[in-house]
Amino acid sequence: MLRWQFDLTWSLFEFHLERLAPDDFLWEPATHSWTVRQGADGAWAPD
Repeated sequence: MLRWQFDLTWSLFEFHLERLAPDDFLWEPATHSWTVRQGADGAWAPD
C-alpha cells in the first residue's frame, strides 16, 4: 500500500511538473509579498 501511494504521488508530481511554464515560477499570491528577486547585477536578494 505504501509503495502504491508513493507511485501515485510521484506520477502526479511528474504530471504537473512537466506542465509548468516560466510564468508559473514567478507567480506571487499578492502584489506586496516577500520573495527573492534578481537585481540589476544578477545577484539574487530577498525583499
